[in-house]
Amino acid sequence: MGFFLLTGMFRSGSTYLSRLLDNQKNIYCNSDVFFHPFKLLRYTVLKKENIKVDFESPLEDYFLSFEDQIKFKKIIECKLDTSFKRKDVNLTQKLMLERANLYEKNLIPLLKKFKPKKFSDYIKMTGDYSKKNFNKKIFGYKSNWCNEFSYPLIKKFPKIKIIFIVRDPRSVINSKLGRKIKYPLMPMIYQWRKSVGIMLDIFRNHNDHNNVYICKYENLVSKPKKIIKSIMRFLGDKNNNIVLTKDLLDANKKKWLQNSSFKNNEIKKLNNWKTKLNKNQIKVIENLCFYEMRLLNYKCQKNNSFFNKYKKFNKLEKKPYDVKFVRYLKKNYIFNKNLFSLEKSRNYLLSSKKMNIKTNNKDIEKFFLKKEIYKILKNAKIR
Repeated sequence: MGFFLLTGMFRSGSTYLSRLLDNQKNIYCNSDVFFHPFKLLRYTVLKKENIKVDFESPLEDYFLSFEDQIKFKKIIECKLDTSFKRKDVNLTQKLMLERANLYEKNLIPLLKKFKPKKFSDYIKMTGDYSKKNFNKKIFGYKSNWCNEFSYPLIKKFPKIKIIFIVRDPRSVINSKLGRKIKYPLMPMIYQWRKSVGIMLDIFRNHNDHNNVYICKYENLVSKPKKIIKSIMRFLGDKNNNIVLTKDLLDANKKKWLQNSSFKNNEIKKLNNWKTKLNKNQIKVIENLCFYEMRLLNYKCQKNNSFFNKYKKFNKLEKKPYDVKFVRYLKKNYIFNKNLFSLEKSRNYLLSSKKMNIKTNNKDIEKFFLKKEIYKILKNAKIR
């Protein structure tokens, strides 16, 4: 099977990469339409465990909440053959049709007829669609936010290919804050840490069949031909005729204009965060993401006195917020004394010279989701 998943954080160039892949002769990459089956799988798995979850709520970051950590465990241990209920499939179909109308109209007739019973049915349908309509045997989804589903995907399909795209968190956050509708700062930091933590764990501990490719946005923008060729080889495509930026088409076979994340001058904008973010925003991002950034070779400065005493930072947030996103935020995401204290504890676990083996597993999971992620960050060396 030539199935792959492209995932990562929003505002990280995932749509650009998906367009690059989809425009190659032997690769089909759907962008965003198949995000809802991941939510359907989450909803079905958690509902069977009597865990309350809103079908349309964003995928959580799972940090600092015991209830969210239970959700995380159930999701990463779930089976892709879990049976769906018809009414839930119908809701998913409706949401997918809305996205298909925006991103890939050719899918609409097929989606209207399609009656899946389990998640793996979506993958089979996509493979058949890709082969029949485009004669492409390598096929996949671009779906952000859903790194956690990498675990059950690899368990079900041991030779699956997963492409993680990652970008400097300062650039990610600056890009989102530059949009008309914005997110609060702390949820973006936590989603970035979740995305990177899972990526590193999958790469280090679940990569038995060369399953994982880590693509840094900065490399993709600065040397697209080299990176896309490398990814094509990773996916098993040996074609040497590579289609690049100026020739890209969207899924409706029109000139690709939809996404504003990539422009010809994007290389010049890689460090825009230096002038667009204020000093307080930069300080909070760098100190709370320091260990992940260090491991990924993003230059940053950790302020040793940052965690000594709580300080109220002004102008961390920019509004207006995305109302639909914010209404699902049920835990504290305000950088106040309480959240500072939690971050200080997390920093202690990472900065102390010895591994805190005696630390309660629940505390480790509260800050890092998995002990394996904690060990990776704890033992990180600059590469």
